[in-house]
Amino acid sequence: MLRFLICTIAVTLSISLFSQKKMFLLIGQSNMAGRADIEELDTATLDKVFVLNNEGDFTQAKNPLNEFSTIRKGIGEQALGLGYTFARTLEGYYQDSIYLIVNARGGTEISNFSKGNATGYYQSTLDRVQNALIKYPNIKLEAILWHQGESDRDNPETYISKLKQLTADYRNDLSYAQLPFIIGDLGTWNADYGAIRAKLHQVPDSIEQTYLVSSDNLVNFDSHHFNSLGQRRLGRRYALKYLEIEHELDYKYIDTIMCTGGNILGKSETGDFWLFESDTTFIAIEVKPDSIFSEVSICEGEGYFGLRKSGLFNFNNISSLGCDSISIVNLKVNPVDTLVIDSVLLDLDEFKGYSESGSYYRKFISSSGCDSLINYNLTFTFTVAPLSIFDASLFQIEHGEIRFKDLAVSTYDKVILCDLSGKEIKKQRVTEKLTLLPGQVNIIILHGQDQWLVIKLVVNN
Repeated sequence: MLRFLICTIAVTLSISLFSQKKMFLLIGQSNMAGRADIEELDTATLDKVFVLNNEGDFTQAKNPLNEFSTIRKGIGEQALGLGYTFARTLEGYYQDSIYLIVNARGGTEISNFSKGNATGYYQSTLDRVQNALIKYPNIKLEAILWHQGESDRDNPETYISKLKQLTADYRNDLSYAQLPFIIGDLGTWNADYGAIRAKLHQVPDSIEQTYLVSSDNLVNFDSHHFNSLGQRRLGRRYALKYLEIEHELDYKYIDTIMCTGGNILGKSETGDFWLFESDTTFIAIEVKPDSIFSEVSICEGEGYFGLRKSGLFNFNNISSLGCDSISIVNLKVNPVDTLVIDSVLLDLDEFKGYSESGSYYRKFISSSGCDSLINYNLTFTFTVAPLSIFDASLFQIEHGEIRFKDLAVSTYDKVILCDLSGKEIKKQRVTEKLTLLPGQVNIIILHGQDQWLVIKLVVNN
């Protein structure tokens, strides 16, 4: 009876420990937050992967995983990071649920993630983890995933000491002295990362229970960020590193892109596959599609591989992988617009910088992005109508000058001096006095906003 009781206790304890779900904390800067494009194969909601939301509950994971970060930058900056394939790889291995807390922020130095820093990033992250562990007692924090260092590339000397303090703070505050820290190498393409990468490579020998994930052969889309394929591969490498730590897993790893119709160990479609036979093998396959659809817009007069008309066209290609494929292109030819503006304007006015009659052309970019033309046909003139004869008592002429008396000159801003036939002699802006040309000026035309004042007079020498 005693033997049976002891056996029962042991089995119960084993089941209790095994039933605990695995949770991971993902922190760091922009490559952890995710900046790569979310492509079609990154859009699925993961059935058995859950991410902590901003209500403190776990919800099914979908990209962008950093959506619920309490310290992130704008939601529009969040895209594909390494966490998606990391979790999917582990879910496939364990055939069980995986839980994530993703709390990253791009463009941030390690000091700003440290405990006690004025940003509060450390405390905000710690609060999320502690609250989740209290609310979900069947979940166990397995490791912290860290990807950061780009913002410390100009100050690498103190990086290891700062990271050592950060790991110690998390381990102490979470009461987990041996909590694994899995860190990722930065992109190999940026020469400015040389010094900080050298420090990252020293971390496993400098800080206990830390492990480095390689970034060899991963590709970027700008000077700081892995592209979509690079992020997917990096996430798988983090997952495999964890399995090495947790199970001392000996495995074969195949990560490849292949043509439609290809086959690797019986697998011919895009996906992540674990094979548990004589050897444990993990296969990650991305199948190059045999047809690619794209939309292309060009401007009238331009060409696209010799095509100059709108329509749907097929191209037979051989990709860089040697795959036969068809590119289906929906070509749209946008017209080059010419906008004609005919305008009759008051003399003394200006229009777009022009003040003389004539035909003028200006380039502009249309809504379709094509260089287009505006044709201005401008005529500067004036019309004397109606003719109003004003009492000469409103002004006086002295020594060849006309001085206004009671007339509100400020109402008018332009003046044209004409002879009796209406031919222009002189034009100027209105002042309180006008200099006349003796014996020539017979008509004075004052112009203000929406009104004319026409004065017909005879000037004596």
